[in-house]
Parts: sequence; C-alpha cells; structure tokens
Amino acid sequence: GHHPPSPSPSPSSTGLGASEDGKSILLERPAKIMSRRGLSSRREGERLMSQGRVLVDGKVHRDPGQRIHSNANISVVDFENEVKPTVLLN
Repeated sequence: GHHPPSPSPSPSSTGLGASEDGKSILLERPAKIMSRRGLSSRREGERLMSQGRVLVDGKVHRDPGQRIHSNANISVVDFENEVKPTVLLN
C-alpha cells in the first residue's frame, strides 16, 4: 500500500485569475512544456509547430518562440487519424 506522495499544489499557484500583470502566470516555450509533459522532445515540438500540428487551447500554434501559459492545453494533431476518421464503421 505504498504510493509515492502526490505533488501538492504550491500556495503560489492560487492567483491564476490575475493575468493582467502577467506575473502570476508562468510563460514558457511550447516545446519546453511539451517535452516536460512527454508529448515530444523539444526539437520534435518545434518541428511539429512548424508543420502546424500543435494546438494550444484548440488553436494552431506555429511560433516556437512565442511563449504560452505553462498550464495551457496542448495537443498534437496526428494527420493519419484525420485522413480516415471513420475507420471503425462496419
């Protein structure tokens, strides 16, 4: 019954609503966040961005140098799945 301690949210992450000054939200390069989340390596992330295959909060993000919120919703588009979306139909 031993599980590793789950990381407790740090007290500093409570003021996420105040985005006007930009100091309360950490901005990072998308490729760095993607590599930390295991989505891709940093180099791979930049290549995926140049191909228009990285979505940040549902929008295509092409500029690897443009920083985004570290808690943004990032997804990678897999073109192969888009070509045949109805494979499972009989």
